[in-house]
Amino acid sequence: MSANAAPAPEAIDDQMDGADITAKTILIVDDSPLIRNLLTNFVQEMGLLSLEAGNAADALAIIRSSKPALVLMDIVMPGANGVEALQQIRDDPAIADVPVIAVTTLAGGPSEDDFITAGFDAYIPKPLNLNRFAEAVRRHIR
Repeated sequence: MSANAAPAPEAIDDQMDGADITAKTILIVDDSPLIRNLLTNFVQEMGLLSLEAGNAADALAIIRSSKPALVLMDIVMPGANGVEALQQIRDDPAIADVPVIAVTTLAGGPSEDDFITAGFDAYIPKPLNLNRFAEAVRRHIR
C-alpha cells in the first residue's frame, strides 16, 4: 500500500455507508513498523482511533486491558503467530467476542477459508486493496 493509493477522507466516508464508526478503537498487530504505520494512517483517516502492537504477547495484553472494537492481526510474527494469538483470544471469555481480521500474505500458505475456519472474522490479503480493507473494517467493527 502506498501513500498515493489512499482514498481521500470523503471517499472513505462514502465507503462507510453512513455507519457511525468514528472514535472506535482498532488494534493493529504487525511486527513491521512500516505496515503498522500505514494501517494506522488509514484507520485514522476513517475517523477511528488506533493502538499498535508488534507481537502477539503485547497484542493480548492490550486486548485484555482495552478491549478494542476490532483487531487487525498479522499472521507471521516473532514468538506466537497470529493464529496462536487468536486461539488465546477465543479461549478467554472476557475477550472472545472481539472481532479479529487476519491481514497477511497467502503466498502458498493457508487459504481464506482456512483463516475463517481457524476463527478469524475475515481475511484481508497483503498487499492491501483499500476498498476491500475499508469494507471489512466497516462490516466487522463493533
